[in-house]
Amino acid sequence: MEAFLEDLNNVLSSGDVPNIYENEDLDKIYQSIRHIAMQLSLPPTKTNLLSLYQRRVRSNLHVVVVMSPIGE
Repeated sequence: MEAFLEDLNNVLSSGDVPNIYENEDLDKIYQSIRHIAMQLSLPPTKTNLLSLYQRRVRSNLHVVVVMSPIGE
């Protein structure tokens, strides 16, 4: 599945998968991370909130890739 490999490549290279979040998901992310941005004295703009969220995800994300050597 080529799309899966592209997503996996994006996660490994940049820590992000483009267009993975819907607008309502982003709103939930902004709400949940806003207080952390305030504690860090960052203005709570959407760009800052998403960047802070992505940095936290990258620092806590562990990826395990398992592939079978048998078959296609």
